[in-house]
Amino acid sequence: MFLNQTHILNQLTLTMGEFIENINNLETISLDDYNKDDTIIVMIDMINGFCNIGPLHSDFVAKMIPS
Repeated sequence: MFLNQTHILNQLTLTMGEFIENINNLETISLDDYNKDDTIIVMIDMINGFCNIGPLHSDFVAKMIPS
């Protein structure tokens, strides 16, 4: 298998540039703007290593993720 290092690095540079631009353009919010009695925060982390393998592996979580 031959990997073109220059191509891969260029693609990574473009992708990271877009990622950083998107982060910089996010709207800033303050948690003080929300009422704690009627607000929840849900974080979803679907990284394969946390769901199917590794020390944080959970069969319950793995079953929730479609193939």
